[in-house]
Amino acid sequence: MEKAILIYDGSVAETKEMSDKVGEYLKVKYEVVKKDIAKLNIEEIEGFDLIIFGSASSNFKISQESFINLYNALAEGKVDLSKKKGATFCPLNKERHSFCETVDIFESELKEMGLSIGVEGFKSNGFSQQDDKAIKAWVEELLLLEGDRVGENQNAI
Repeated sequence: MEKAILIYDGSVAETKEMSDKVGEYLKVKYEVVKKDIAKLNIEEIEGFDLIIFGSASSNFKISQESFINLYNALAEGKVDLSKKKGATFCPLNKERHSFCETVDIFESELKEMGLSIGVEGFKSNGFSQQDDKAIKAWVEELLLLEGDRVGENQNAI
């Protein structure tokens, strides 16, 4: 089974909650590890096939220091991203700063670093249970399951 890591900025509860929900749906295809960015050691990323980044900030310039440190370590080439897949998400209210610009910036930069990103980053207008269908659809698109749908294999979730 392939392995996925969900790296989230735990300074905002919605980011962890969305990470938990994304992780539930990824279990159809992946062994999933969730990790708060503040507790991540960059070398941990090496063992994963899929890396998903959850930002808690709408504005990249005010992201948690740990998130910026991770970005800098990746930019320095401390992890080879060329054989890995990835995605980004941000569960913040549209009223805050500039709506989830971190998703666009980080996604663009990660592509330049060699990470294969085949799905547009998920932006939520504040995370709630009503986002469940949208998150499920996003994960299905990310997984590119051939004919399978997230949730059909209930033993995996």
